[in-house]
Amino acid sequence: MMDTINNLILQEYKLKLANRTNQLRALQAQVNPHFMNNALQTIGTLALEHGMKRIYSLISALARMMRYSMYNTDKPVTLATELDHIKDYVELQKERFENQFDFRYDVDESTLQVLIPKMLVQPLIENFFKHGMNPLAENNYIALKSKRLSASIVQITVEDNGNGMQNEPFQTLQEHLLRMEELDLEQLQVLSEMETEDSSGIGLINIMTRLRLYYRGKSKFSIENNQPQGFRVVLTINVEGETDEGIDRG
Repeated sequence: MMDTINNLILQEYKLKLANRTNQLRALQAQVNPHFMNNALQTIGTLALEHGMKRIYSLISALARMMRYSMYNTDKPVTLATELDHIKDYVELQKERFENQFDFRYDVDESTLQVLIPKMLVQPLIENFFKHGMNPLAENNYIALKSKRLSASIVQITVEDNGNGMQNEPFQTLQEHLLRMEELDLEQLQVLSEMETEDSSGIGLINIMTRLRLYYRGKSKFSIENNQPQGFRVVLTINVEGETDEGIDRG
């Protein structure tokens, strides 16, 4: 009996310790981004004072990206706001890859105020640098386009001329996406909480899931390999009416 009591006391102590550790980590997660943002602003100001305008520009872009990702993650944003974030991200990538790619965008002005889930389009751009870009090629490009197909239908396309996706994983991903289209929104919600891996396929699945949940199923998501090379993702969304505020869009 004494051993049982001692074990229970030890378990409770470990549980309290774990809870306190988790609380500390949560607090650190809240504090560190603010500290980093303030530090970047300070470094940027110092760079500007010493005439290093390019460094100041890059640091400012990084600081804006951090602010964008830190705040109101569950709130929708306009396509214009998401585009500003993408431009900051691309500016940093241009410095990293020494301008070895061209970023093209053709965004219909009438679509700029359309509300979308935050960080819906940027990961599609990021996938190009993670999986698609060939640093040895001289004509790399990635393009972002948006247009209205009708008063209520908006289409957003991200395409590139990179490596594309091999046939077997492409077919597997296609089949997975088709199966997901058959799920109802409640099943999708459960699935979105389970799939947290960071890979190209999982990233695209996450985007499709968030798209369907946010627009209550009134959206389409398609992928295709470009010819002779490259990759294309097309988001077709119905922007008519109000979205369901009860859905978790984070």
